[in-house]
Amino acid sequence: KIEALKIYKTGLLNNLILNQNNIKEIKLSEIGYSYSGLSNKSKKDFGNGNSYYITYISVYKDNINISTIDKINVLESENQNKVLYGDIFFTVSSETPIEVGLCSTCDIDISNLYLNSFCFGYRITDSNILNFKYLNYLLKSKLYRKKIVNLGQGSTRFNISKNQIMNIKIKIPNVFEQDNIVKILLTIKNKITNEENKLSNLKSLKASLLQQMFI
Repeated sequence: KIEALKIYKTGLLNNLILNQNNIKEIKLSEIGYSYSGLSNKSKKDFGNGNSYYITYISVYKDNINISTIDKINVLESENQNKVLYGDIFFTVSSETPIEVGLCSTCDIDISNLYLNSFCFGYRITDSNILNFKYLNYLLKSKLYRKKIVNLGQGSTRFNISKNQIMNIKIKIPNVFEQDNIVKILLTIKNKITNEENKLSNLKSLKASLLQQMFI
């Protein structure tokens, strides 16, 4: 059931993206800007301090939340880019072309939050034009993943630049339609999460029952 829901979500996402009305085509660089992750940090800075950073793996897995961010020491005198609610993140390097330029979004609002150095961030400058959650879904659709994968360069390791991503043209409907698409996809995502939780609980129950049988 979980796999069926995921397949349905993927198919629905692609259909919603392709069958939009009142389409406007625009470059990402025209409605936002990119920024770099942490720089000039050493091993001793990680795992402590009063700041936090978004890890590479959480961007890679599209799983950014309170439990997946780590502590880091960042001084007030440092010139580092802070992450804000609604930012989009991209991985810049991968061992396979199909995984290059994977994206995720920040829907948690935490002060003193930064981004790891193996990713870069993108910030929308006008939320009246583009819903950040819609953009995150859009860039995961089959059409745009193909565009991003084709931009990856390398032989043993594949890389993508900020400029390449910023030059991507996206087709967007009005914000009202974007919001409706996000609501539909979030509903399916919540169903998948609920089913995964049920499965996890059943596995735990099974393990407990098996343990009791052999006591």
